[in-house]
Amino acid sequence: MKIGIISDTHIFAIDDEAEVLLKFLNKHFADCDLLLHAGDIVSVDFIEELSKIAPVEAVSGNMDLEKTKSKFPPKKIIEVENKIIGLIHGSGPPQGIHQRICVGFTIKPDIIVYGHTHEPFQGYENGVFYINPGSPNDTRFAFVNSVAILELNKRKIDTQIVKFDWSEIFKKYSKG
Repeated sequence: MKIGIISDTHIFAIDDEAEVLLKFLNKHFADCDLLLHAGDIVSVDFIEELSKIAPVEAVSGNMDLEKTKSKFPPKKIIEVENKIIGLIHGSGPPQGIHQRICVGFTIKPDIIVYGHTHEPFQGYENGVFYINPGSPNDTRFAFVNSVAILELNKRKIDTQIVKFDWSEIFKKYSKG
């Protein structure tokens, strides 16, 4: 199973920026079976458009509008390919975020997908595989834009952080 992962899109409306981001994501996630959004979506409309690429599971983050928070929970468990994935946004400073987010689940996930820091990360800590895709269109807290791809094949976990320059992507995919 191939899963596209994004977080921290901060899309308020389906405007030019959102359309460019959706075109870019469609190119990179076209062959994905599932998409995960780890919060700070802001507008529900973005998830509706994203679901045209593949089915979407999402959680809300600290910057989401009330309408978005009412539609998406702050955390959820997803089971795919005999793996338990915990999907959560995260909170607080980057230091110690893994310790804070792992206690938010009633069962121990094999994989935790999170956002909040805008900084991409992939790796094991205390027997759990953590993935933060970073942010595809915001570099307030990171020096790179990125998304992630997760491939699950029975017992194997393969991930890839796809890094890019959002300003170049915007030029390439925008109408202007």
